[in-house]
Amino acid sequence: MTTDTFLFTAGWLFFAALIAVIAGLMVAAFGRDLLPWAAHPEPAHQPRNADQSCSTQVLPTESSTR
Repeated sequence: MTTDTFLFTAGWLFFAALIAVIAGLMVAAFGRDLLPWAAHPEPAHQPRNADQSCSTQVLPTESSTR
């Protein structure tokens, strides 16, 4: 009888811990979707100036200037 009680208690604790881990992972992964009022607002996107554009500029190398 004590073996059955031990297995029942161990199984209950195992599944309770497993559910807690899964719930923690779900909140970590989907917290912003599940709790939108707790999400930190991201700063507004500001347009870049011409000086800060991300276009690639090709600079001449020493071998091309000869």
